[in-house]
Amino acid sequence: MRMPRLYVALCLLIAASTVSSADAQESVTLRLKPSVGQVRRYRMVSLSWIRIPGMPLLDTIAPTIAETLYTTLTSAARDSGKWTTSTVVDSSSVSMMGRANPGGGFMRGTVIRQTWDSLGHVDSTEVIPAAGVNAGMAERLRSEGLLGGGSLGMPDRAVRVGESWSDSTSRTVSDAAGKRTLRAWVTYRLDSVEHNGAHRVAVVSSQMTISADALGASASGKGTGAGSYRLDLDAGQLLAASTDVTMDISANTVKGSSRAHTAIDLLGPQ
Repeated sequence: MRMPRLYVALCLLIAASTVSSADAQESVTLRLKPSVGQVRRYRMVSLSWIRIPGMPLLDTIAPTIAETLYTTLTSAARDSGKWTTSTVVDSSSVSMMGRANPGGGFMRGTVIRQTWDSLGHVDSTEVIPAAGVNAGMAERLRSEGLLGGGSLGMPDRAVRVGESWSDSTSRTVSDAAGKRTLRAWVTYRLDSVEHNGAHRVAVVSSQMTISADALGASASGKGTGAGSYRLDLDAGQLLAASTDVTMDISANTVKGSSRAHTAIDLLGPQ
């Protein structure tokens, strides 16, 4: 006896729904695991808006400082579950208040060497500055790296879509503005797992709380931020990341605010 077509269709629909539900519950492991010798090119854009009472605002839309870097990252070595990478700045451009800085290419040739683990935690950073890079800029790169406080910290366990995990960072920065401590508390969430050809791509979001305290408590700051990340699960490499951070800053009797947007995108192999 033939089964009614409607019954067959309902069975197929239920089966498809069960498979989709199972896929959605599948856990994935987020890791950085580039092969030694792998070469990748990235573009980083950093935009900052700074507001200080008493200073005229020429434009509330254009960023106070805009910087674009093109870099080449090489995975140089792996030892005991840790990687050493070398990032060379191929070109840089800077504009202030909407006007291009003729000397914006001074970052070209700067080298950043880092050692980090598969969870994205950086153990050490060494900066070999180009001739035009001052000590303050070199220190900023050493303490913050190219993504600043927006690097992706991965969980030590497998996670499912919708699950969250937490991470925190603390570092001391010394430059022309003095010595200060930056702390960030971040909650990440795996939003989805997509497919790009044969590769799976994890889409992650983050919410962060930030505090900054200067030595002697003469200045302080607090803020919040949000981030988004795309990680190739099969190649173990970052495809894209962006962060938006808003800070309120107090220095003695002067109060100000800042907003920053940073984005990094993988352009491809060299």
